[in-house]
Amino acid sequence: MNPRTIASIAIPLLFCAVYSISGEVEPLAASLEPGPDVLTMSDARLVKKMSLGYDGLAADIYWTRVVQYYGDKRHAQEDTANSDAVNHFPLLEPLLRITTTLDPNLLVAYKVGAMFLAEPSPKGAGRPELAAKLLRQGITNNPDEWRLWHDLGMIYYNDLHDNKAAAEAYIEGSKNPHAQDWMKVMAAKIAQEGYSIQISRWMWTEVYNTSRDPNIQKNALDHLKQLEGK
Repeated sequence: MNPRTIASIAIPLLFCAVYSISGEVEPLAASLEPGPDVLTMSDARLVKKMSLGYDGLAADIYWTRVVQYYGDKRHAQEDTANSDAVNHFPLLEPLLRITTTLDPNLLVAYKVGAMFLAEPSPKGAGRPELAAKLLRQGITNNPDEWRLWHDLGMIYYNDLHDNKAAAEAYIEGSKNPHAQDWMKVMAAKIAQEGYSIQISRWMWTEVYNTSRDPNIQKNALDHLKQLEGK
């Protein structure tokens, strides 16, 4: 089959896919007037089948809708006194789930999507537990992306106030051979603040022994001295 014949078949299929997917996601664009949120198709696997193989294109469309939905809800909230009608972002998680099912390697959907989910209400969904779940999914799908562990650690530390889980996230992320030294520093700092003095001492020792940066080594040594006798 020559290239012209392939193009004559592929291009119409592409437009059919775009039209089909757009027809489903178009109603998801939230209006500036607060009202009920309805997702006509929430089954991510079904949406993936409907993409006709154009998973990346469909993921981009859905990610665009995530951003538009979040932005429109924020705008609506600023323009109405009835903020209770718009401050829960109920479609945010299912839209992100569909997006990342279509393209498991779309890192921005995990990183920025987690921010949208974790942001306290009314500015965000106020669902940091869902943000953590999304980031863990991202880590499973992208095991080499050590920065997702940092994002996860921040969600646990800042939003869920779980120092143990935060320190563990940084420890896991620091095991990646490409991870930067500050991942270990963050693990040690958080552990020292309120998780485990023993783990903090171990992490600061690890930082001191493995870092090539004299400033980081000095910082680690200072912390180890602070921990003496504790």
